[in-house]
Amino acid sequence: MGLPIFKNATSAPADGQMELMEHLAELRTRLFRSVAYIAIGMCITYNMVNPMMNFLTRPLRPILHDLSGELITNNIAQGFILWMQVCFISGLGLAFPFVILELWGFIKPALTDQERKPINYLAPFSVLLFFAGVVTGYACLPAAYTWMAGYVHDLQNVRIFQDAQSYMLLTVKIMLAFGLSFELPIILLFLAKVGLLTADLMTKYWRHATVGIAVAAAILTPSNDPLTMMMMAVPMACLYLLSIGLVRSFEPKADGSSGPSLATMLTVALAPVVIIMAVGYWLWRTHMI
Repeated sequence: MGLPIFKNATSAPADGQMELMEHLAELRTRLFRSVAYIAIGMCITYNMVNPMMNFLTRPLRPILHDLSGELITNNIAQGFILWMQVCFISGLGLAFPFVILELWGFIKPALTDQERKPINYLAPFSVLLFFAGVVTGYACLPAAYTWMAGYVHDLQNVRIFQDAQSYMLLTVKIMLAFGLSFELPIILLFLAKVGLLTADLMTKYWRHATVGIAVAAAILTPSNDPLTMMMMAVPMACLYLLSIGLVRSFEPKADGSSGPSLATMLTVALAPVVIIMAVGYWLWRTHMI
């Protein structure tokens, strides 16, 4: 008899109908699996904390050097906490694709056959979009932190002693916020699938959408600075334009068929890959990686 958390979780009825207890058992199984994936990721990355720290603090080091500042810990216990936090972040990043697959696997039985068709396409697309947002957020950190440090530089007789834990949390929050904001096409496509949006409606009200994107960027930006907000809002606006084409490709056509063509699927799927490659090249040219 296999362990409950590793047993096959695909025994849902074909029509997507499940009892409440079956849903709870399914959720428990997939939560345990997700926690196991993260724990395995933490074990793999445990001895990689220092390279990860160097990677995350690279945007700050030139600023600290110019301001004669230091990255510090406030107490002796904070070193252990910081190590575990970085280990968890790196482990979660390694396990993220598997966690997303578990999430889609939990949602899939509740959908009809027609609604399940886009999932195989959208699941990897959502992962790629998230990572595209994360690397874009990382690329924006030097400019954002330099802008913030300018106010410290203008203050007389002030030096900066940056708490390492608060810096790590802020950096990860900014990268996570960018990753979540890049899921905008998935959200818009879901709203279109449930009948709340159409491509024509999105085109007609693009000005209102731009204002909404600016408000969303202001809410999602953990540092609350206008520069980071703008750097998040501009890619989101571009993704909104991409979403119009994505939504249109899934709308029923004149002959009654629905679903995107292979060329459309490839074009849209390549968008986050192009973003990752472009940002990666920029990071390489600026010696950030």
